[in-house]
Amino acid sequence: MFRIVVLASLCLSIGCGLLEDSQSTDPKTFTGQFNLIQRGFQDTVNDVNRPDYKGLNEPVEDSLNNNISRWVTSLEGDSLEADAKAFQAKVMEVTAVYRGGGDLEELRAKVQEANVLLEGLKEKI
Repeated sequence: MFRIVVLASLCLSIGCGLLEDSQSTDPKTFTGQFNLIQRGFQDTVNDVNRPDYKGLNEPVEDSLNNNISRWVTSLEGDSLEADAKAFQAKVMEVTAVYRGGGDLEELRAKVQEANVLLEGLKEKI
């Protein structure tokens, strides 16, 4: 009987996503959404901080902005909502600096500020 209860609990945990893979990139899961955002933004950080980056390509792709928007929307009412919105706003500032023709150092500074917010979110998750 005990084995049946344990097995049933394990199956429910897996089915409910409680044992979600921390490396998942499944956009249907909370962790997967966050990992997609984190990996996508890390690409932005790496690109903008390359010594040969000249600001010719947009640092934040539309797909990343869309992922962030969906993720923030999914956090409505959650304790992470305010932090997620702050990160989203900072990413929008990165895009605004790029599209507004801001200088490279300003762009790198905004990317770094957004990265700090993302790292803070990572610690809370």
